[in-house]
Amino acid sequence: MKRKLWIILALAALITVLGVGTALADESGTCGDSLYWTLDSDGVLTISGTGAMDSDDVSWLSYNSNDIVYVEILDGVTSICDSAFSDCYNMTGITIPNSVTSIGYNAFKWCSRLTSITIPDSVTSIGDYAFYRCGQLTDINVSADNANYSSQDGVLFNKDKSILITCP
Repeated sequence: MKRKLWIILALAALITVLGVGTALADESGTCGDSLYWTLDSDGVLTISGTGAMDSDDVSWLSYNSNDIVYVEILDGVTSICDSAFSDCYNMTGITIPNSVTSIGYNAFKWCSRLTSITIPDSVTSIGDYAFYRCGQLTDINVSADNANYSSQDGVLFNKDKSILITCP
């Protein structure tokens, strides 16, 4: 009986040390004066709060970029800063709320698994190279109510389709 108890205790200690059977802890931090991020163990990055994303405050991304599978930006966030999700190779999707008015330079650069994105009607500016090297991006959809941008067959244009912005 003592031997069985010893084996059970030894296995429990080994599981605790190796972390077998336990989920990774969520991570969190700030990405602007009143913006907060959380990355859960499933790879879902949630950005919440109010205001603009700060490009000086996204250094957290460099060591988490491979863990991000999906990004959910909640209502209240007003901008996606330059290079915000650059090099998030495993990101497959993103939700952008109608509170976002600008998408920065290189915002989604090298998001090679991103397949589609919807630009809400609130977006008034999209930085150069925002979708650079997004190899699997096949659809950029723009809300019909957007005053500055439009899309046709997944291709991003200015509103009157006189300027091609990005062709995935």
